[in-house]
Amino acid sequence: MVEQLLSPKQVAERWGVSVETVHGWRYQGIGPTFMNIGTRIRYRMQDLIEFERREAEKTAAVMLDRRKRMPRSTGNPQGDEPREQKVVVRDVATGLRLG
Repeated sequence: MVEQLLSPKQVAERWGVSVETVHGWRYQGIGPTFMNIGTRIRYRMQDLIEFERREAEKTAAVMLDRRKRMPRSTGNPQGDEPREQKVVVRDVATGLRLG
């Protein structure tokens, strides 16, 4: 079986980003594993899939952490949590009436 190798342009198209973004990730060492083949940069499909899996796990962890930190609304007017207030244009106009 021949291993599929992708160019930076193909990686950019796969992820919907610019080739410059892929280059920047490579330069900063934050992108997927790559290989130099002669003067060409290539990415193995299995490395891209592994990178995508790790990024998905990071995203899931961040979202879970955000949910844990978000206050829950209990609907209790005596509670310590701030309650959302609706402001209606009519209420603002009434408050601004003079005399």
